[in-house]
Amino acid sequence: MKLMVAADARKPMFVLARSAGWLILALALAGCGKRDSVIADPKPAEPDLRILFIGNSHTSGHGMSEMVAALLQEGDGKHAEVDIRANQPFLVDHAQSQDTLDAIDRGDWDYVVLQAQKYSTSGRYTYPTDAAVALTKRAQDLGATVIMYPEFRRRGQLDESRRVHDLHRSIAAKTKAQIAPVGLAWDRALRESSDLVLHQQDGNHANATGMYLTACVFYSLISGKDPSGLAAPDRVGAPKSVIRQLQQAAWKTVQEEGGKEE
Repeated sequence: MKLMVAADARKPMFVLARSAGWLILALALAGCGKRDSVIADPKPAEPDLRILFIGNSHTSGHGMSEMVAALLQEGDGKHAEVDIRANQPFLVDHAQSQDTLDAIDRGDWDYVVLQAQKYSTSGRYTYPTDAAVALTKRAQDLGATVIMYPEFRRRGQLDESRRVHDLHRSIAAKTKAQIAPVGLAWDRALRESSDLVLHQQDGNHANATGMYLTACVFYSLISGKDPSGLAAPDRVGAPKSVIRQLQQAAWKTVQEEGGKEE
């Protein structure tokens, strides 16, 4: 399938949505030709938090949502159920997607994370934010706290993170949403270590290290705790000193930028 996007809008990858669910397994025990009773495993414990991520490949890449869940489990003792809708390029498309709307309307989310607001990479054009506002209010009406996810900058675009962050602040001002300062945490980490590599070769998408930093921002915002000292999955592929640096960059940025409702 060929994905068509505006020439001046940041381009995501086309990623199929993934859904998280629970399976109940039944084990049948039999012996000596005599059938014994069927013993069913107990149902999994109810999650402490339910988080729905809506966006595109900047959300789904490298299992970022699962990293958030693992951090919350280890650092905050919270079992988080996460689900993703990342099969649309922009929020304006998600607002027309019945799959996305049905996911929101499930109505038992503690947090709904919105990424993929279309923006001008050159800064010369303005794209509507109506869809972001509508999705935010839809989720809020069902009791969810909405977190806006301003994307990290492209490689070499030094002013992009702040510009995108401020765009999402304008959306939050209309909706009382929270903001995860992802791009600003990236800026901090890259300022502090010029040889740090957070992008894939395309200079647009995050590598596993960059997505771990993004996950640490969400952990810091949701839990209100410093992620320093928590584990990172092997696929992040960074030494402990770099992991510590990413954790501190996330925590310091969340402390400075807040993320509280506007």
